Amino acid sequence: ETATTPPAPRRLPKLPPYILYIYGWQPIKGINYEEIEKQKNILREMFPESQVDMFKWDATYFPFGDCVKEADRVAPILANEIYKLEKHERENIILVGHSLGGRIAVRTMAHLSHDNMPIKAGYFLAAAIDCNDNDIKLAIENSLEANIVTFDKSDGALIAYTVTVGRRALGLWGYDDHYFPLEKLHQYENLKPVEKFDPLLLEHHYAKRSLTLLKEKEGRK
Repeated sequence: ETATTPPAPRRLPKLPPYILYIYGWQPIKGINYEEIEKQKNILREMFPESQVDMFKWDATYFPFGDCVKEADRVAPILANEIYKLEKHERENIILVGHSLGGRIAVRTMAHLSHDNMPIKAGYFLAAAIDCNDNDIKLAIENSLEANIVTFDKSDGALIAYTVTVGRRALGLWGYDDHYFPLEKLHQYENLKPVEKFDPLLLEHHYAKRSLTLLKEKEGRK
């Protein structure tokens, strides 16, 4: 008898991530899908081989506190939908949330963590959630690749959030309550000036600003 070399294990091809974008509060004219499509196009530039979809939710509640409650209400609904996916599908998801959408992404990942069901990653852009919220730690730990936080200390909308709620927003200060190695969390502070004078500094909060910073820092073409 002659020895034979065992066959090499079959390797599955690495799939491009599935990107699910979650927009923020839009109380004035309703959901601006045209603008959201522009935001999704930035993600398509970052992930040219990926499918980029959005999670639709009613972000028009007014006052702001009512929309915060709605964001917290829909997060477990999204988590339940992800829960139903096959393991390889779930572990290929990147949740990208802006403002209250970042809050939804954090809450969703935290809900999934209770069943030890990680996704690929969460990108929390100018997130309207307390910077020391316990769900942030759960979300970061319940991921397979690096999570991303973008923050801007001159963000007028999140300054208003901090004053109204009485707690510092993640998208205003970043996350500093716990140490995480670089492979689990990247944090980027936005220091670029805005294109025009904005007395309320609301332009500092726009999704395009955070997405552009994300694209520049992550170095994807």
